[in-house]
Amino acid sequence: MAAMALSGMMLTGCNGAGSEESPAVIGKSDIKIEGGLMTPEALWAMGRVGSPTASPDGNKILYGISYYSVEQNKSHHTINIMNADGSDKTLLTTTAANETGATWIKGGSKIAFLSNEGGSNQVWEINPDGSGRKQLTNSSSDIEGFLFSPCEAKVILIKRVKIKDSTADLHPDLAQSKGIIINDLMYKHWDEWITDAPHPFVATFDGNSIDEGSDLLEGTAYDCPNRPFGGVEQLAWSADSKQIAYSCIKKTGVAYTLSTDTDIFLYNTEDAVEIPCCNLQLFSFSIVREGKWTLIHILCNRSQKNDCFAVRSKDYRRTSRPPCECRRAGLGRSGIITSPGNLDGCRTADNATADSLGFKLIYQNAPRLCRVGQRFSWDCVVAKRTAV
Repeated sequence: MAAMALSGMMLTGCNGAGSEESPAVIGKSDIKIEGGLMTPEALWAMGRVGSPTASPDGNKILYGISYYSVEQNKSHHTINIMNADGSDKTLLTTTAANETGATWIKGGSKIAFLSNEGGSNQVWEINPDGSGRKQLTNSSSDIEGFLFSPCEAKVILIKRVKIKDSTADLHPDLAQSKGIIINDLMYKHWDEWITDAPHPFVATFDGNSIDEGSDLLEGTAYDCPNRPFGGVEQLAWSADSKQIAYSCIKKTGVAYTLSTDTDIFLYNTEDAVEIPCCNLQLFSFSIVREGKWTLIHILCNRSQKNDCFAVRSKDYRRTSRPPCECRRAGLGRSGIITSPGNLDGCRTADNATADSLGFKLIYQNAPRLCRVGQRFSWDCVVAKRTAV
């Protein structure tokens, strides 16, 4: 009788071990509006759409949808594709893993994205029809973002690096200790204890895989992208894939807690060059038109208004004055683009040339397409809204 009970227990144990259930996929919910009220439950049932990206030929659009489960207290991020006219909406990723950051590579024949399938966040690729799913990185740590160079032979990987020793590191006899030894600021940022920092790694892509890369800020405790909400939009490649522009607050300790002065740096194989700034809050920037222009979307603390700083690459070493002073002094062809309204996105128009830049701003509640010339005077037309 005891033998039968023991064999039954063994059988039950074997069956339990071999029948692990796959995690439930959080997907589209059945939204119910009762009594004409928009309830919190209805809001959570809605998918959040974001990150639209057009294919190189303009025929397809990638976009992400995030779904939420109140019961599981979790979210699920998916990648989707549709025609540019809004037809043929297709879910590309069907696993329970979170997949984000989709972008077109290899001339539009492949899509690169982040996925935590397998337990860590890595860069993957997939065909536009959903086939050919393949992992490109095998990094020892999670990848939080990526940015391919224009030639696609290089890629920036955002990874966390350890910047502070734990109690167990300092006292091996306390290996199980979870306490934190604090002897300086900044030890916490919002709800996050500071033990590591996001750093950009410059990696090589051979078309089949991406290596670990080298740390652009090796040996420092600086954040790049900047906390708490910075991402790969705070880095940009030059068109020749030889230079990287990035933003960073190069301060630590008490000095970091007292400053919001984000500066811009230009990195190449030999050095990093800082663009002098006047206490800026950086939003985004891009290097455009064969590296001739760098366009920076900023909030200048002096005016408390979104402006845009444009600089020619050859002007980086031309003056040590900050951009606000350059604007007042009228130095060279670098300066602040100012306007009555707030700039939105600060991205160049397709017809940007060596002598002019196009951008979009919001003025009098209307989007306007603008062009700025050599003297940084600007003219705008109201952008037409088209339904997609």
